[in-house]
Amino acid sequence: MRANDIKHLTLATLALMLLCVLFSGVARAGQRIACPMMVDVRQVTVESPAGWTGIYGPSGTRPLLGAEAIFTTGSLRDSWGELRDPPTVKKKGGAVIETKYPLPPERELGKWIICHYGESLYQAMKLPTATKECAVTYNREYTDSASKKPVYRVADITCK
Repeated sequence: MRANDIKHLTLATLALMLLCVLFSGVARAGQRIACPMMVDVRQVTVESPAGWTGIYGPSGTRPLLGAEAIFTTGSLRDSWGELRDPPTVKKKGGAVIETKYPLPPERELGKWIICHYGESLYQAMKLPTATKECAVTYNREYTDSASKKPVYRVADITCK
């Protein structure tokens, strides 16, 4: 190999490594996604005006309560878009619930999986622009003794 060939091979390898790093935090179409099971509220920061210190009151951790697929036309802090087709819900014998979220085809939209932890606390993962649908499956964990209602937990998230 000539020195020029080695230089091009090295540059191509570095470019490939950079792409892997850049896209490691983005979900890929057709893959399973796992929301963090817990969020430590000490990780929450509150932006404050000059001279003030932001404080988020609750302490401890918050468990994963649910998930959904959404889209935005701007920032996640902007209002989330309304799905053209409502999510479809299938119940399987009361023990499993699957909710499918159809996403619009427009590629200029931001598409996200949003994981809910209560008290307006969320984690979000950007989805590829080609993502057409996400399905969130919940398993029945137990029946709440006070409300007598079943409690479900996120078991699986798959986007394609």
